Amino acid sequence: MTNVPNGVLDAYAHHRDGVPVHDVIWGPIASGKTHTVRQLLHKDYMTECGGDAVVESWVVDVNMSMPDVEDLVNRYATKLPAIRDLLSAALMVDLLTGCTLRTVTIDDAHHVLNDGECRFLARQIAKYGPRNGVKLRLVVPSLELWAFGGSAVLQAAVSEGNVIKAVRRG
Repeated sequence: MTNVPNGVLDAYAHHRDGVPVHDVIWGPIASGKTHTVRQLLHKDYMTECGGDAVVESWVVDVNMSMPDVEDLVNRYATKLPAIRDLLSAALMVDLLTGCTLRTVTIDDAHHVLNDGECRFLARQIAKYGPRNGVKLRLVVPSLELWAFGGSAVLQAAVSEGNVIKAVRRG
């Protein structure tokens, strides 16, 4: 686990030892989670390798708290059928080339992961994604099991990566 202080994203890393690591951003309502996600999405957008953009950002925004990022990211879903399609497609890595990384951000993940199919797909991404250049970025109100849809596998996988506690400042 790498604790990344909120607002100090210089410590943030997409990879550890060449392998993508998952992220979990957590904190209570109005703690600044969405602001932190926007910072990370901007960092994704600006990440390059040899002059080419290398981070594909896919966003699940079930509560539509970030509609302004839709034009910044590669895929954006707000409704359950589209969310399921996005998560399923994230496992299809045949389109990834070179040093491309696919980051799947699920805002308010505790709501999305209550759906059995979404929880299953997220677990698959958590387990198999990193070896194929795909990482999860879950945004939750707590690090407790319920916030991960009751999946200990999902909770453990993302908690081994970048753990960012959102804390509202000033």
